[in-house]
Amino acid sequence: MRCEEEKTITQQETIMKKINEPAIAKTDSLRPEFIRLPKSGHTCPFTGLSRTSLNELIMPTERNGHRPPVRSYSVCKEGQSRGVRLIEFESLASYVRNQAKAV
Repeated sequence: MRCEEEKTITQQETIMKKINEPAIAKTDSLRPEFIRLPKSGHTCPFTGLSRTSLNELIMPTERNGHRPPVRSYSVCKEGQSRGVRLIEFESLASYVRNQAKAV
């Protein structure tokens, strides 16, 4: 009986360790290098920020002193005037972490 009790305790400790592990450690390998802006009316699946909020972080505006705090890139095919805006995920994550520390 004693051996079974020890097994149960060990299993419970293992479960508690998994619960207490930070989620970021589990998803580190799943982090994208770039993300796209979410569709209008939707939020970013990684940060929960709206399209408008992300645009304010990546585009030069008066609000950010024309120096966007988050890096992004516009990628378009040759000869086209419109393209896709890609946000550097690590830059966005770093910005969010810094804002969280400030609070």
